[in-house]
Amino acid sequence: AAPDEALNILQAEHGDFFGGGLAEKLEEFRNAGKNHLCICPHGPFHFFPFHLFGVEDHPLAQQWTITYLPNLRLLDPSRIGTKRSNALIAIGLDFAEDNSRGLSKLSGPQAEAEEIAHSTGCPFLTGPAVTRSAVVDALQRYNRIHIATHGDLEVSAPSFQCLYLSPHAGGDLLNAYEILRLDLRGIDLVTLSACETALGRFDLGDNLRGIPASLLIAGVSTIVGTLWPVETNTAQTFFTSLYSHLQGSVTKGEAFHAAQEDTRSQYHQYRDWGAFYLIGAIV
Repeated sequence: AAPDEALNILQAEHGDFFGGGLAEKLEEFRNAGKNHLCICPHGPFHFFPFHLFGVEDHPLAQQWTITYLPNLRLLDPSRIGTKRSNALIAIGLDFAEDNSRGLSKLSGPQAEAEEIAHSTGCPFLTGPAVTRSAVVDALQRYNRIHIATHGDLEVSAPSFQCLYLSPHAGGDLLNAYEILRLDLRGIDLVTLSACETALGRFDLGDNLRGIPASLLIAGVSTIVGTLWPVETNTAQTFFTSLYSHLQGSVTKGEAFHAAQEDTRSQYHQYRDWGAFYLIGAIV
């Protein structure tokens, strides 16, 4: 269909794309005071941005806090350990210099970590202080961990989806399979400001593999990642806003939605603010 015709079809029929009467049911829930829409996807829908669904410039995320729950087992409170006493640490690694890995240039992650630290009073790690052992130590000690760096999605081998923790060829990285060895019960939130960190792979039994799945299996309550590569300034705006809102008496879901709105007000394109994706618990 031509673009105008396709838009007209979407506007007329979008409420029926995922089951007849969806638009009416959502309106009924909104009128009843509901504002959180939790989506439990299956198969390829694990990686579908439902929050962007709707007519042009009026996505579901405009009215709803939309989060994703890949497995109902994540609702079991017994899987969550005792909250850690260390509140938050922000970690950022730039790839602007000495980047012998040949990865695309990044010059914002360290500033992002420092800005989060400045706004929350938390400690931060940047530059040479970012190593595999330092990140693993942070994962074992802190209640909330923010990591801004390069990531690599290995579609054919999701156990090797990784976070790069050094710009040097042969330097440190953290693979999904290594996270499975850790006991991460008690971690309330991990935020990953790196490319495609909300993605992974599913098998015939709808079991997920990759970094998000490994973090959840190891005991993390909530993960915020990205569905596709995000421009540095957009990521900095979103995650700084998220942690600023979390300083108040709001839930993780409320802070996520507020950060989405803050980012959308500055970066209007879906490709920018729409990349961020919350998996797991919202409180």
